Amino acid sequence: MKSFAGVQTVQALCGNDATLSFRAPSNMTVLSAVVKIRDHDKYVYYCKDEHPINPLHQEPDLRGRVELANGLTCKMSLNSFDVILKNVTLNDTNTYECFFVDSEGKKSNDTLFLSVKNKGVALWILVRPTAVGVWINRKCRGQQMNPGSSTEDCDDAADVFA
Repeated sequence: MKSFAGVQTVQALCGNDATLSFRAPSNMTVLSAVVKIRDHDKYVYYCKDEHPINPLHQEPDLRGRVELANGLTCKMSLNSFDVILKNVTLNDTNTYECFFVDSEGKKSNDTLFLSVKNKGVALWILVRPTAVGVWINRKCRGQQMNPGSSTEDCDDAADVFA
């Protein structure tokens, strides 16, 4: 996890699960917690009086993909409210906010940014340098087998990929 301007960043790969961990102040006895995507009307997950609220007003794209990390209970542990977003997609990249309310009506919130990356991009970055290295190695080997060839082509090939 990274932090940018005080906002925690959670990174995930497409198709994996992402745990969104929100924290309420330690001196707060939380009565309800609502996780929303910033600037959206509907919620990601909503708990009140330690019970989940009907998903009627849940973000449609998230229905069936959200669960609590501690099982089915909304009871918070150490003022931590952890929501698991299953099978994330690039469209899930966004800023998520959790709003807490205690029994006295005091409010607090915590914010994080979920960054979802495509698995294929990471694979391409890992595979490409290897393929380039093999290509350069074969080119250089071929030149060493041919008497009179120079290594300038090898240096030029390396410059292209530097």
